[in-house]
Amino acid sequence: MVKPDDMSPRIIESLYSEGIMLSEEVRSAFNLSDPTIEDPEDLSRIAMSCEALRTTTRMMQAIAWLLNYRAFFRGEISEFQLRRHSRLQIDYPV
Repeated sequence: MVKPDDMSPRIIESLYSEGIMLSEEVRSAFNLSDPTIEDPEDLSRIAMSCEALRTTTRMMQAIAWLLNYRAFFRGEISEFQLRRHSRLQIDYPV
């Protein structure tokens, strides 16, 4: 885990803003509301839905990590709470 003194509020805010923008791009990239596809059981559509869920879940984990640091720098949580709740899952299943 990154030590709180290795990060700065400015870096966290910048990463958070970029993370939110990237999450929006991910959401739009996986937008499956294509009216030309008529078969709801299309295997490629199902595979794309699964990948969309994996990707958006990982993005939300990263944003939650950044929100914990943001809360720490704002004095809303202690360093103990930050260390306890700010772990990204490294061995993420494929």
